[in-house]
This record gives sequence, C-alpha cells and structure tokens, in this order.
Amino acid sequence: MRRKALALSLAIVLLASIISGCIGSGGTKTITVTKTVGPEEDSKAPTATSTSPTSTQMTDTTSTTLTQVDKDETTWQTVPKPESCNNWREDFEKAIYCALTPSTLQQLGQMLQSTIAPQATTPSEKVYYALSYGTVTVAIDDVKENRSMEIGHYYDIKAPLETLESKGGSRADIALLYTGFFLNIFDEAYIFYAIENETKFDVEAGFYYEDINYTTLWPYPFPLPFTQYERLAAMHGHFEIRDVIMYRIKKQPTGEIMVEKRYIPIKERAEWDSQFHKSGMYLTAQNLQKLQEDMNALFGQAMKQQGYNYKHDPNLQYDYQAKVYRYTYTFGDFFYSKPFHKEFATGMLIALLSGSGVGNDLAKYSKYHIEVAPSLDDLVLMLYVK
Repeated sequence: MRRKALALSLAIVLLASIISGCIGSGGTKTITVTKTVGPEEDSKAPTATSTSPTSTQMTDTTSTTLTQVDKDETTWQTVPKPESCNNWREDFEKAIYCALTPSTLQQLGQMLQSTIAPQATTPSEKVYYALSYGTVTVAIDDVKENRSMEIGHYYDIKAPLETLESKGGSRADIALLYTGFFLNIFDEAYIFYAIENETKFDVEAGFYYEDINYTTLWPYPFPLPFTQYERLAAMHGHFEIRDVIMYRIKKQPTGEIMVEKRYIPIKERAEWDSQFHKSGMYLTAQNLQKLQEDMNALFGQAMKQQGYNYKHDPNLQYDYQAKVYRYTYTFGDFFYSKPFHKEFATGMLIALLSGSGVGNDLAKYSKYHIEVAPSLDDLVLMLYVK
C-alpha cells in the first residue's frame, strides 16, 4: 500500500505541474512518427515541447552498414570490443561501445537519481520519467535522419551527453541516450536495428520487462512492445520491417559493457506478438475500463490537492448542459501495455489536461467525469465538467 500511495503522489505531482503552469498547456508542435517510421508527417500527432536540433555535417570517413544481414545468426554472437575508438561516429556497432562508456553511464545514472526520477521506486516509473525527459529535452534532427537514409547508414553519431547538450540528433543518437538510461535501470538493455531496405531503416532502444520485449519511439513517453512498434510502422509509417538485428548490452560490475547481437526472424517476432495478445497485456475492454477509472481517480486527487472541490459524477456524459473538453492521443492504442498501466493513465491525463485547453477553466466547475474511447488506433480523451 505504501508503494501504491507513493506512486499516486508522483502522478499528482505531474498533474499539479500542469495546473500550475509548469508544463505548457497545449503546445502545438506536430511530431513525426516516421521512419523515421515513414517519410510523411502525421497531422494528428500529439503535441510535445519543441526543441531545436543542431545541424550536422557529413565526414569523409568510410562507414560500416548493417543493412546486409546474416540471417543464419539467430543465436547470440559476441560483438568484439574495438581496439580503439577512432572513427566510431561512422560505425554504429563501434559506437555502442565508444558512446556508452563507464563515465557516461555513471553520469546518466546520477541524472536519473537526482534530477529525472529522484522519487521513482519501480522500473516502470523510472522508464516513464526517463522517456518523458527525452520527450521534452531532445528532438529528431530530420536533416540528419533523412541524410542517413540517403547514404545507407547513420553518420556523425553522438554520445548520449552530446545529444543532450545539442538537444537533438538522429534516431541512432537518441537510441544510445535511452540505452544509457535503461542500463542504469535494468543493467541490461536492447537496441533494435529494424531494416526495410538499404535506404530505409531505424534504430530504437529497448529492454525486457514483465516477459515483454519493449522498444521506444521518440517523442512518445511510453515504451511499446516491439511487435506493436512493428505494427505501427507498417500501418501508419510506410515502413515495412523486413529484418531485425537485436543488440543485447549488458552492464558489467566494472561499469564496462558487453555487447551481443543476433538476427530476429519474423517467425519469432510473430511469437512475441501472439504471447503479448494471449496474455491480455494490450488495451482490452477490461484494461480500458480500469484505465478510465484510474484517470478519474487521479483527476479527483489532483483537484483536491489544488484546492478545488470537485465531485465525480459519471452521469455527466449524458447531461447536455455539461461542457466537454476533448483531446485525441494519436496512436495511443499501440502504446498501452499492462505493466505500464499506471504510467499510461498518468500520461493520458497529462495529455488531456495540457492538450484540451481546460487548464484555465478548472476553477469554474465542481463536477467531472472522464471517458476514454478508442477511435481506430487513436484514443479520444473526454473530460465532462459542470
């Protein structure tokens, strides 16, 4: 019970920060879910705090491309540590070792403990705070990402602290940043190198948690099962993933890392997907109902803490005199998973309050009810007030 109470208080802190204006109420940056997951921007994408990615320049160094895949290597193969880190910025496998140094991992760990998630007690909380931090701190450098697709490999790769300092980079840069955070949460992290062809590929960080292979997709603050990422890419990102190379990075007691890799055949990925859905970890009707209940409870707690006297009235959805504030969370259905239920409820409420424009009107009302309605792959969030 003590842990649940603490988790609730953490959510309330986030919600209170919106109400008090610490988090912007309705910024309007359109984000890209592209391959990047695809070449086109989606006009319905959720809003996020904008950052200014730095420009990058090509170097003349010969690179290593990973788009030629050895499909026979389905067991873990050790990736040798490079003898030197010369020219590591043009070679992604070398970059894993050279960017994720003991010193870098130590600094990222200190950031997690002191700044990003000082009160977080569970892996799911720490992951959510780390990804939320990435959402508002860095941005995809579209010029660099698109140029990487043109030349067939990621180039001018940055170390995690460089990505934070420059406030942006390619998806490979952000994947290394997130991997650094995950190694401080789990001691083991993954990097997924997803390939359609020689000029269409993606790199995302991931981890294994509660029997699910998770990955990430900036700027979303939630991890998603890799098979959901693959489905999202195919359905909405114009990105048909053909091959997947999975890197496993283990943090050693010395602070050094060990890297292994293997090819993930489509049959195995299909088994991941089957297991995820058979276990009921996705947004089932039951999980949707619980999500709605928890969002209502969180809203009530946040209003009470702010001094507002709100009463929950589920009949407001049928009251024609009630005012409705709506926000559509694009592709939200893909990002729900039961192990991150609490964090997802918190994030959805933050999105509703910050994206619907209700923040300045909260003092006008005394009754409320929240409904969550799936709409294709989006989630429509509705706050009824009176």
